[in-house]
Amino acid sequence: MTMRFSGRSSGRSSGWLRLVLAGLVLLGLAACESAEERVAAHLAQGRALVAAGQDAKARLEFANALRIDADNVAAHLELARLYERTGELRPMLGHLNRLVELDPANPWVRGRLALISLAAGDPDTALAHAEAAVAAAPQDAGALAARAVVRFAMGRTEAALADAQAAVAVEPGQPLAGHVIVRARMVAGDPEGALAELDGFLARHPDDVELNALRLALLAQLQREEELGAQLVRMTELTPDAPDYWALLVQWHLRRGDFAGAFDRLAARIARPTPAPLGTQLAQIAGQLADQLAARDGPEAARAALARLAEAAESPALYARLLAAFDHAHGRTAEAVAALEAMIAGPDAAAAAEARLMLARIRLSADDRAGALKLVEAVLEADAKNTEALAIRAALALEEGRIEAAQNDLRVALTESPENPALLTLMARSHVLAGNRTLADQALAGAMQAANYAPGETLRYAAFLVEDGRAAAAETVLTEAARRHPAARELLLRLAELRLQLGKAAEAAEVADQLARLDGDDQLADRIRAAALYGQKRYDESLAILERLAADPAERDRALAALVSAHVAAGRRDRAVALLDQILQENPDHPQALLLSAGLAEEAGDIATARRRLEHLRAAAPDDPRGHLALIALERRQGRIDAARAVLDAALAILPDDPDLNMVRAGLAEEAGDIETAIAGYEKVIAARPAALVALNNYVSLVTDHHPNDAERLARLRVMAAPLRISRIPHFRDTYGWLLHLSGDDAGALELLVPAAEELPDNPWVRYHLGMVLARSGQAEAARGNLEAALRLAGDGAFPPAGRIRETLAGLGG
Repeated sequence: MTMRFSGRSSGRSSGWLRLVLAGLVLLGLAACESAEERVAAHLAQGRALVAAGQDAKARLEFANALRIDADNVAAHLELARLYERTGELRPMLGHLNRLVELDPANPWVRGRLALISLAAGDPDTALAHAEAAVAAAPQDAGALAARAVVRFAMGRTEAALADAQAAVAVEPGQPLAGHVIVRARMVAGDPEGALAELDGFLARHPDDVELNALRLALLAQLQREEELGAQLVRMTELTPDAPDYWALLVQWHLRRGDFAGAFDRLAARIARPTPAPLGTQLAQIAGQLADQLAARDGPEAARAALARLAEAAESPALYARLLAAFDHAHGRTAEAVAALEAMIAGPDAAAAAEARLMLARIRLSADDRAGALKLVEAVLEADAKNTEALAIRAALALEEGRIEAAQNDLRVALTESPENPALLTLMARSHVLAGNRTLADQALAGAMQAANYAPGETLRYAAFLVEDGRAAAAETVLTEAARRHPAARELLLRLAELRLQLGKAAEAAEVADQLARLDGDDQLADRIRAAALYGQKRYDESLAILERLAADPAERDRALAALVSAHVAAGRRDRAVALLDQILQENPDHPQALLLSAGLAEEAGDIATARRRLEHLRAAAPDDPRGHLALIALERRQGRIDAARAVLDAALAILPDDPDLNMVRAGLAEEAGDIETAIAGYEKVIAARPAALVALNNYVSLVTDHHPNDAERLARLRVMAAPLRISRIPHFRDTYGWLLHLSGDDAGALELLVPAAEELPDNPWVRYHLGMVLARSGQAEAARGNLEAALRLAGDGAFPPAGRIRETLAGLGG
């Protein structure tokens, strides 16, 4: 219907017109309000919301101010402070970086950038920011305190203390300065004085989380158990959503044998509303607690305790699934499955989906991939964006080598949950398999940060960094993770180990002290201290600790190898021999003493004694592969290959599936030209150790060289050998590239073979592989250069593919 307007007016239309005109007047007035006034209004409203505790709404107001004036310093400052308070480092850093451009002399901005740079392992940049902060405001307590922290971390203790005292003079009780003053006392060996000093700062800032955490560490060092428990309760009050302090509090109860108290603490917390990540972590703590109770009092007692938690929980479905997981882990799989199927049939759709996914994992543990996938697909049919279901399907796709399908699922899941550590970890794995280590690095780092440097994610990223040759960066992330998770024993162990490898013996000893305070395991701490002293060539001190450890029968075997090494390194070989002789006199069949004694005898040229020791070990412990392997290696070093084979055959008759013996079997067979026996040996190794890349590489090389036309076998190899594709070792990538060529994928082969040849230009096999692929790809000149190089590099010796190379060169013409 067309609406028509006449030229006539009426009373009603004039009323309507007045309303329109009034609206236009109001719009005009609004337009007259300046941009500055609107920014000021948003800032004022945002500050009022912050004061009212409404951070989310305040964030919107400050963001609105920046939409009007993108360079507004006050809005950037407010947002940086807000993000600092909520612990969101990335957005905070974005605003700080913009602020340092807009207001480079702002001491608060410079101070915060100094602390962030220090945490990121960049002390030089941190010091530059701190110096700029103090230069801009010499009497600013925050700037002085920030420089104190940086100087203290750099080992400039005297200058750091001067800054800290100056900060306290300006602002009594300044918390950052307090950290430096207290830590200086701790380093000086005065924990009592440090605690008294700290309590003075806490009197002014009773709710400061970092100061309270420092008090917790001091109480642990002083072994004040009662006060430690009270301080742990205080930490859970200050940071109710931080799982680590709940874990420490549970451990405190366990040290006292108080399982009931530990369960009561958890019950009280989970009875209140709990954020999803914390709820999951508390459930994990409950599961670990139940496992320990089961070990002490039996599974029924542990199950009853979990059932009480399920009754108390604000989210009972989570603990019902935990009960099912407990049942499955303790051999009651039928009961677990029945409980999950009941949840699936129940009215709660969300609980049913979670139950399906848990049941899918149980199916996977039984190698029922089809059953698991059916459950996952049912979840995705109801909710195509269910992140856990997508993650399971992606993981299955990765296992099958379907990288693109996995990444498609993971992208959808990450859209829904962009900071999900498990999803980011899976995405990293997909990038590794695709050969993109840069993207894998970003995903692993993101997973670690999203998980707040949790042990699993941090250890995984640290391992990646070490593999990339970035051990110093790995130490930085482990140090930060250990700071955030002081109860994570596995983090501390890896940090100590890495520091020893980096030659940082003193720092490793500090971690040993922390471990001893954590769980009272003085033997473990002493082993780390002994290794640290050994690394500093302080052999006498290392020996003193090791001898004390060896005096404990429970620790003797663990300390023996280190003790012998320390004696030899200190030039006291005779004492090492005497120690081993004494042990063998007490126990002639002692396996480690026999091995070490054989090694010392061989070093001294006494081959007969070495052989006798190893034969004794083989007879005393025929199921221990170490004796067989050591004697095989000895005979090979002596050039007695037939004797080595005889020992190997006898050992394999006892231990036919041992991966180390089969690795030796494969190597000897390959040397003898017995290819099928070598292939069978490598297959046994891979079956026992799927991650054994040397065995995998050798196996693929033999199959591709001797069965290049077995299409079915090659197809299986492409999936099995995928780890070779992303290895940092060029020989392994060459092997996989040749496999791709034989499978018909020359483009994929060249992606691997070209860089492998650049890294190994003098390897005739690599140049042969690249030349053949180039020839089939029609790149005649490049092919000729590589094939001729392969013949030249092979020299006059036997080179199996020489005939094929000459045929190919003839076919290239020219």
